[in-house]
Amino acid sequence: MRHIGGGRMIASNDKALKTWRESVALAVQQERNRLQDVVQFTGAVRLDVQFCVERVKAAKDRAYPVTPYDLDKLIRSIGDGISVNCDLLVKDSQIVVINATKVFADGCPYGGHITVTEL
Repeated sequence: MRHIGGGRMIASNDKALKTWRESVALAVQQERNRLQDVVQFTGAVRLDVQFCVERVKAAKDRAYPVTPYDLDKLIRSIGDGISVNCDLLVKDSQIVVINATKVFADGCPYGGHITVTEL
């Protein structure tokens, strides 16, 4: 944790989350270029995201990935990545519904698979 003023504290793993947010923004921009469409959602949206993480040897018998990073931090970084870093949303408070899972990447590519739907 680190103090940011006004009696507020934030998580101190900003470097890793900043890299993730930038990766999310880059992926959104690449998809925009592929679709030749620059959309910005201005209303309420639903965020669906599946995080596929590597199954490490220590987790070979586990059903669920109880591994870093925390699901809530990953979700928050997605919200920041699609708003602050690339303007897909005007602000991340537009996300009013979230469906998120973190699974082992047994059959899916590593990373976050994201869908944003305007409500």
